[in-house]
Amino acid sequence: MKNILITGGTGLVGTEIRKLLEARGYNTGILTGRKDNQEENSFYWNYEKGIIDDKAIEFADVIIYLTGENISAKRWDKKQKEKILNSRVGSTKLLYDAIKLYLIPI
Repeated sequence: MKNILITGGTGLVGTEIRKLLEARGYNTGILTGRKDNQEENSFYWNYEKGIIDDKAIEFADVIIYLTGENISAKRWDKKQKEKILNSRVGSTKLLYDAIKLYLIPI
């Protein structure tokens, strides 16, 4: 059985994807920015601080990436565009670096 890690797994789309996957027998886990999340297979991360729970990468056979600033939450002024871009680039880089370290330990 595959373990599927979902970034953004507590959002609207992520929640529905989790339900569908679990109904088909997959184990799901989430990367979340909430330290107090007590759900099973919930792993903490904070891309702005460069923090990710190493156990998340060990858990994952597959990663579904849904993280990023909500694009419909606010008007796209210069500051909002920066937040949208940084939320995606920063979190992708952190995830990439964590996977790379897991696959090729120093």
